[in-house]
Amino acid sequence: MKEIVHIVKIGCQEKPCKGTHKNIHVVCAKGDEKYVDMVHYFSHRLSLYTNNPFSFRERYKDVDGIMIIVSGRTVDSRKARKMIEYAADNKIPIIGVDVRSRDMGSVPDIKLTKLHWEGLSTFIDSL
Repeated sequence: MKEIVHIVKIGCQEKPCKGTHKNIHVVCAKGDEKYVDMVHYFSHRLSLYTNNPFSFRERYKDVDGIMIIVSGRTVDSRKARKMIEYAADNKIPIIGVDVRSRDMGSVPDIKLTKLHWEGLSTFIDSL
């Protein structure tokens, strides 16, 4: 049996102040809904890596940022194109969450990150 030991320094570490609450809309092409669900289900764990509290919203009006799930289906998705245009018109920060196994095919002309905590938390904290 392995023993796990944690070193705790009392009074040395303070948790950083949380910023203002951010609302984020996650959108995907038809057939990629499981990735949106995955991001939603992992929001509690993701909150451990961010400095700002956040929540995911179903509606895209009055959001602080938009995440688009980028897969092979995204280029043909009218919904994804509409969100990219909406974000540009309303100056809303947007990021593509690349879930493709290989970097093949064309993708929207937006900043991309892979589906991992660091990339998503950096985006949330930048809002």
